[in-house]
Amino acid sequence: MTIGVDAGALSISDKRLQVGVWRVTFELLKQLSCIDKKNQYRLYSFSPIPKNILNTLGTNMKNRVLTPSLGYMKFRLPLELMLHPVDIFLGLSQALPFMSYGKKIGFIYDIGFLKYPEKYGTSADKLKDQTHYIAKHSDDIVTISQSVKKDICHEYNTPKERIHVCYPGVSDVFTQAGKKETKPYPYFLFVGSLWKGK
Repeated sequence: MTIGVDAGALSISDKRLQVGVWRVTFELLKQLSCIDKKNQYRLYSFSPIPKNILNTLGTNMKNRVLTPSLGYMKFRLPLELMLHPVDIFLGLSQALPFMSYGKKIGFIYDIGFLKYPEKYGTSADKLKDQTHYIAKHSDDIVTISQSVKKDICHEYNTPKERIHVCYPGVSDVFTQAGKKETKPYPYFLFVGSLWKGK
């Protein structure tokens, strides 16, 4: 089976920006490369995925760079999928290509842009369109919490059976090693991006 993946997030080389969707994409593909040696993966991006990233993934995962980046989701990627179809497409960046063939699995991380569009700046309208398209046209949806699943069902009238909660993976540096430390007082740890939408 051939699985197409929107892996454009992995093109980011600035380590400070390798968070959020980048981290989810990398950890998912890293784990898939450990457990799935049978299927072929096409990692679509609009610029090359760095070699050090590709080297950590399986040999069955190949980067396909599609240019130009302008119109990538609406024209370039759909054209590629029409000429070279895949059996399943994973829309990891909260977007699906217009007119794709085969089974489509869309990932929705957040719909805060509906309640707080001012916090998302110019990307709010794009996120609205992309997320609406996923809700209406994907065969299945993956999200990161029961809360977001509930929001998707409510906002898009999407049947809950089509939505699957899968908590995001984290880097190996967060694996427990050594003695567990406990604090005698309560604390709150927030790990996220420093921008208004979070």
